[in-house]
Amino acid sequence: MSDNYEKVSLKHASVSKEPELSTITPKSGKYGGQVTDVVQFDVAHNTYKKVGDGYEKNDTEFFRVKVYGDDAKQLAGLVKVGMSLNIDGSKTVETWKDNNGLDKTTNLINANDVALNLSHHRVKSIEFAPKALEAKAEATAKKTMDKPISERAKAEYKPAQKTAGLSK
Repeated sequence: MSDNYEKVSLKHASVSKEPELSTITPKSGKYGGQVTDVVQFDVAHNTYKKVGDGYEKNDTEFFRVKVYGDDAKQLAGLVKVGMSLNIDGSKTVETWKDNNGLDKTTNLINANDVALNLSHHRVKSIEFAPKALEAKAEATAKKTMDKPISERAKAEYKPAQKTAGLSK
């Protein structure tokens, strides 16, 4: 892999390969010796050039995207082929040999931010997972509402406390 990194920001990159989740254990550095999740998936990104009053498709670039740490598992379950994503990170070129011993290269983005792009109108719905406390409150409320009124715990009434006004 090249040691040359450049900052990159892709808008409307289309996912072209399902995510693959794995783990790595770095030998050194900040996370040395710690098992870390990593997800990788491929995207295609079209570039355009201005022609007259409009734009014309210029080229399509392909990238392998890697996300490390806590976000990796979540993204592995959410990212699907065909999604339009905005991706920010650092780009480098990964060099490897294929089965025939030929040198191959892949444009690699180590992403620090991946966001769903909603402007393509292909998203049918978005569902947010409730936070742990909200889920617990909802479960408690449901249990309470399932009981007859006579068996529900009475709410404790506390009158609002008066607060002293500030004086100069």
